[in-house]
Amino acid sequence: ANIRLVRSNAPGIYPAHTDSSLVTVAPRSLAAGLEVKDLNTGEWFLIEQRLKADECLVFIGDPIDYVSMHRYRALMHRAAIRGTTYDDAKSNVSRSTGGDGGVAHRISTPFFLYPGNAAVLAPQGLPSMTFDDLNGNINKCRDGFPWKLQSCYYTDLIYSDTDDPPVSADQ
Repeated sequence: ANIRLVRSNAPGIYPAHTDSSLVTVAPRSLAAGLEVKDLNTGEWFLIEQRLKADECLVFIGDPIDYVSMHRYRALMHRAAIRGTTYDDAKSNVSRSTGGDGGVAHRISTPFFLYPGNAAVLAPQGLPSMTFDDLNGNINKCRDGFPWKLQSCYYTDLIYSDTDDPPVSADQ
């Protein structure tokens, strides 16, 4: 198993993307900042504020999107780092001793479920391919994804820049 720790203290919106996993389980972070895009309206909203403290967000990734021929769509999401203060966070937030004025750091601990690289994805009406082929965009298989015109492929995720402003923490 691989563990990757990514930490950014810089406030801002990080690139919108879908995950290359079959399923992602994302526990609620107390310093809310996970934004998801409503598939019907195109609006971004903070999902963690709608979850209870002990709830997780479970969503599908690109392989299920592909094999379902986009019937079950991968969740477009992004992280927004806002520099939440401790008073804004509910509880159990890691406190920094770095003189940052009592800022609660967003800690995200998602679990990603991946198939083996040789797992065959065989949607009816589309070419069969392995999970590794899907990640490598063999035969431009990702070009049929609904967000094709605003996205391009990078390593383990679909990356989509957006000029959409961050969602207000009050929403």
